[in-house]
Order: sequence, then C-alpha cells, then structure tokens
Amino acid sequence: MRGASSPFTFRSPRNDDFVEEELADDSDMLVITTRQMQLESELDVLRCEKGKLEQVGSQNCSALEQPMRVSMNQCWNSGTWVFHS
Repeated sequence: MRGASSPFTFRSPRNDDFVEEELADDSDMLVITTRQMQLESELDVLRCEKGKLEQVGSQNCSALEQPMRVSMNQCWNSGTWVFHS
C-alpha cells in the first residue's frame, strides 16, 4: 500500500541504550541513565553556554562600535580619510 506508515512496535532495550553517568561530587555512586536523557542534558548545557556566548559577543560588539564611530566622525569632520589597499 502506497504511503502507509510502518506499524508501531515496542522493542526491548539494548545495552547501548544506557550509559554510566559520573557525579560531580566525587561520590562512589554509579548512576545509570538512558542515552537520550544524557544527550538532552548535554544539549541543555550547550544551549546555556551558547546563550552566554551570544550575550558576551553582543556586549563586545557594542563596546567596539562606539570607538569606531567616534574615529569615523573625527575623520569625516577633519576631511582626512586614509584608504589602505
């Protein structure tokens, strides 16, 4: 039949569906979690880091724009433009 979906089936979990997770507090506990949960957790951390980097980047950009505008205005007002090739 054309365009039909494949039927939904349950499958038994495999060994590689689970991962060991290290705890930050140096305890002797072993935590087993699903690979999906581990990947989602890592994705959340990366999204947070990306947000912080974007914030720092926009602050740095704003900090650089102001001196550049001042320099451009000074050159424009004095009539001295220097072109580099």
